[in-house]
Formats: sequence, structure tokens, C-alpha cells
Amino acid sequence: MLSSNEINHFRTFGFHIVRNFFSDDELELMTAEYQRRFMTSKRFTHPDEPPKCASWPNLDPETPFLAGLLEDPRINEIMEQLFGHEFIGISSNAGSFVHETHWHPDNADVHMLSIRLACYLQPLDAHNGALRLIPGSHKNP
Repeated sequence: MLSSNEINHFRTFGFHIVRNFFSDDELELMTAEYQRRFMTSKRFTHPDEPPKCASWPNLDPETPFLAGLLEDPRINEIMEQLFGHEFIGISSNAGSFVHETHWHPDNADVHMLSIRLACYLQPLDAHNGALRLIPGSHKNP
């Protein structure tokens, strides 16, 4: 559950970081499912060239844990705190990026409230790919 300070931070800045959300066992399972799907996606690339970007949905039998995150009570509690009971989980997606991604909105429809939950399976910092956010960019101009 988020505290009132955490909810206010989210509403003000448009993001909230939750550390150590998943157990070590869950992270191992997520990593295994991710690796399995990543190897499947790599079969469509030239073997000498690693893909700069690979992205795929996880709503299939190969990734039951990742697909189940849409119904995870811990995640749903946070969503209910932020949006009330009127929310719908629509996607469980994984990706691998080895290039710079420029700032972009995840949803261009300013009338639709949406949120992205991201989990990074490796340590990231400013030198190797940390997520950079523009505080307040979630607000409708």
C-alpha cells in the first residue's frame, strides 16, 4: 500500500519508485520467462547483429507469471489507491533496448488516464540505461 506522501508524490511528479517489490524467487521466475521469450524473438534477427530493440507481449502460456501480473493483488491495490476501482489492466509486455530512447508519451490521448508499471531485471544507472522521467509531464497541458 502506498502512503499518502507516496500518492501525493505520484500525483505531483507522475511517477513513484517501489524498490524490492518482488521476492528473489519472483525475480528469478520473471528473468527465466523473459529469457525464454527473448530467445524466441531473437530467431527473427541476424545472428551477427544483436537487436537494438526487441519487444513482445507476455500474455501467452510461455510467460504465466508475467501474464499474471495484471491480476496481482499487490499491483491492483496500488492501482486502486491511485485510480479507484475504475481501472483495467490491458497489457503485460517485455522489452530489451540497447539504444537511447528519446522522450515520448506512452499514450497520446490526453482524455485517457493510463499508467505504466515497469520492472527492470538488472541494475541500471545514468551510464547504462536508467529510466529518465520528466517530472510533471503526465499532466494535461
